[in-house]
Amino acid sequence: REQQRRFEVFQEDVPHRDVIDVRRTLEFAFLPHDLQINLERPIKEGTIGGVYRATRQGKTFAVKVIPDGKRKDILESLDLIATIRKYLLISDYREPGARALDDFLGFYVRTIHEELDLMNEVKNASLLAPILPQGFVIPRYDENLSDINVAVMEYLPSRRLKDVGVLERESVIRRIDEEL
Repeated sequence: REQQRRFEVFQEDVPHRDVIDVRRTLEFAFLPHDLQINLERPIKEGTIGGVYRATRQGKTFAVKVIPDGKRKDILESLDLIATIRKYLLISDYREPGARALDDFLGFYVRTIHEELDLMNEVKNASLLAPILPQGFVIPRYDENLSDINVAVMEYLPSRRLKDVGVLERESVIRRIDEEL
């Protein structure tokens, strides 16, 4: 949890994405033509993608997008990590700690690949929703409109788990750990 707290700073001040790259990614998604997405003012930007407000037939949605350009940059970084891992394995018997570092980098690469597939997020949301205590809400995702690069979900006003009381937060985290 301490590491998670340290990495939160990377999520707080992320620059806006290249709107052209986001628009290009959305052009290849199978989205209804009447889904109007506001790309000029994202709800939130993260290190991998951004979340944008959208409307359709009077209803508000949130659309999470991993732009193709960002995906390409991340995959190139993972290729570099693969090269580093190869050298670590070669030096395993000569350099103390090489195996542990390789294990960590392997875990990192697997985790990033999971994060780069938004269908994992769609699936995880459906698994978490029934086990959360009353008062906690996960947006409902539209599986038919979501794919590896784009996740369409109902829009919910922001509420962070860290804004909840410590005991309640620990109870939720413990329950999620037990269920998953």
